[in-house]
Parts: sequence; structure tokens; C-alpha cells
Amino acid sequence: MLVENATVLIFVGADNFTGEINRERLTKTLNERHDGYLITDGIGAYKGQTEPSVMITVSDPIGQIMGTIRILKDVLNQDSIGWVQLPEM
Repeated sequence: MLVENATVLIFVGADNFTGEINRERLTKTLNERHDGYLITDGIGAYKGQTEPSVMITVSDPIGQIMGTIRILKDVLNQDSIGWVQLPEM
């Protein structure tokens, strides 16, 4: 059975306790679960407060990506992580 890939943007803000993004935990998790990805730095806002943020672009089976999002939520101390699936090209 052929499993088609989805391309997803994942939006991660700063750690709820430190106010920073733990790059070591972020890249360790991504490297363990995906062959390739792109991290784009930015500034985001959550509940009226600006914070360092990253946008991760990854293309893999959707179930694998959803598992990564669940793991990142825990290891990066997030209340929530936003994501959007991009349309096929």
C-alpha cells in the first residue's frame, strides 16, 4: 500500500517556563523522526504576548507528522502547537 506524504507547517512558540525555544530538544526530536525538514525563525504572539517562534516545514506521512507534533508539545513545554497542511502542488 502506498502511503502518500503531506507537507505541513508546524508553528512552535517559546517554552512556557523559560521564554526560549530549546533548539537542542527541537532538532533532536525532528532528527529522530524525519529525514529532512526546514526551520524558519520568527517572532510570534500567543495570548497577547510576543515571543520567539519557529515554523517547521516537513513532508512525510501525516500520521508521522502528527506524532511529532504531540512529542514536541511535551518536550518543548507547549500549551498548544499550531499546524496547517499545505495543498498539493
